[in-house]
Amino acid sequence: MTILVDELSLWRCVASAPVMAAQMSHLADAAAMPNVTAQIMPAIGHAGVASGYLLSDDAVWCEHLASGGVFTDPDIVSNIAARHDSLRAECYRASESLAMIAEAGKTWARGASPLTHRATVASA
Repeated sequence: MTILVDELSLWRCVASAPVMAAQMSHLADAAAMPNVTAQIMPAIGHAGVASGYLLSDDAVWCEHLASGGVFTDPDIVSNIAARHDSLRAECYRASESLAMIAEAGKTWARGASPLTHRATVASA
């Protein structure tokens, strides 16, 4: 299984700092599993980060702001697979990605946002 994670999602405060630290720990644990490759997508513009998706051999589920859906048309699946491969080519190596996740977790555990290194307040 391959997981591609947007770099900015490591920094985006969507919960309290302790919850964010726990999320980073969970992500690091998942990334360390032998059947999982987790890679961080650098904070760059790319067509593949416009929505979330799950890709299998013969189907893709895409989530957009207004809805989500499963697509089985071979042309659509092939197009998304090509974008996925393009995204992976831009990502940090798995070992670098795991180190980034661990560092973000340590920063969140100190009660600070990895983006600003400032103390955070609970999200609204």
